[in-house]
Amino acid sequence: MKRTPFMRAFLCAALGIGTFWAAASLQAEKEDESKLAYDSGMLQTAAGQLDLARANFEKAAGISGDYADLARVQLLRIRARDGKTTLSALQTLYSQIKDQSLSEQGALSLAGALRESRRYDDAIAVTMQLAAKYPDSTLTDDGILMSAQIYFEQGKHDAARIQAEQLVSKYRTSDSVDGARLILARLYLIPDENYNPALACAQWERIAQASSPNSVDTVIEPDFTRICSGQTP
Repeated sequence: MKRTPFMRAFLCAALGIGTFWAAASLQAEKEDESKLAYDSGMLQTAAGQLDLARANFEKAAGISGDYADLARVQLLRIRARDGKTTLSALQTLYSQIKDQSLSEQGALSLAGALRESRRYDDAIAVTMQLAAKYPDSTLTDDGILMSAQIYFEQGKHDAARIQAEQLVSKYRTSDSVDGARLILARLYLIPDENYNPALACAQWERIAQASSPNSVDTVIEPDFTRICSGQTP
């Protein structure tokens, strides 16, 4: 039977629709496979089976779809804690995260994992990267607080003060401000050229008066309660 132009057009359209649905079906199967790998990785992480979790997250990250970036965030945490993956390799993995909100979350998660692994300089570098890349992110202030805490714990008091003051002045409505004020209050009680109990108590009073649900509990700071007695409620 001779094919008319109409028949040829109809066959082409039918083939196109068939190809489209086949591709859509294949993508759906991949999405299901990616979700299964990601969910399995999360369960294995909770069970402490990190090698198995890592393999599943790598599988999910290799499949284009909604779970790829989620898997990369989890991989960052695992690889940062293994003690073998360099910061450069971690940043390469981080750069593959396409979703901005997950990119912000990934940076903070990576910094936290590096801190837990006592890779303090690397953790600070990542918090600085977060602040530079996403200065208006709701997670950037958490990163600045983390860097201030690390500097304080390392005895790098000037660097801790700079980070804490930046957080207090730039992110005034942040829930992390109380943590920054606590660092400043502690710094003012260190017996050096900046020793100033009055300023320490002023910071402590601001913390005690704060209405934020994440405010520092005064019970955990008996020194301030004693030194600033009569100044705090």
